[in-house]
Amino acid sequence: GDGDGDGDGDGDGDGDGDRGGDDNGDFCPAPNEEWCDGMCIDVWSNNDNCGACGVVCTIQQGHIGECVDGACSPAWSECLPEDEGVGMNCDQICALFGETCVQGGCESKTLLQNDIESSCNNGNGGGSGAACDAVFNWVYDFGSCCCTQ
Repeated sequence: GDGDGDGDGDGDGDGDGDRGGDDNGDFCPAPNEEWCDGMCIDVWSNNDNCGACGVVCTIQQGHIGECVDGACSPAWSECLPEDEGVGMNCDQICALFGETCVQGGCESKTLLQNDIESSCNNGNGGGSGAACDAVFNWVYDFGSCCCTQ
């Protein structure tokens, strides 16, 4: 049901098309909340329900990847070994994962490098704010780029 029974999704009948709600006509009072798993969730800041119920952000070291204003912020891509990424730039590397490079989007950095793959995948290493279309200057064995998610 929609709460007031007329089937228009506006549970309280005030014409604003209430966001979220359950079959009993209970609706979330705040405009940034949705009815997710039986409760009102702030989808503008919840990392497990970012922008909508069930949209999960990948959170990495620091605040990288958190839900901000209903969208997952950029995060580091999976780390590539140098032999797979040689000659590539971050635009190309992010595209491998179906994402888009965000210059300076991960704590002011675009690319990250480390000699240890697990450390690289945890967002640790040396980085720079290089342009997304700049070819990687490989200094370490593994590299990652700041991408949308």
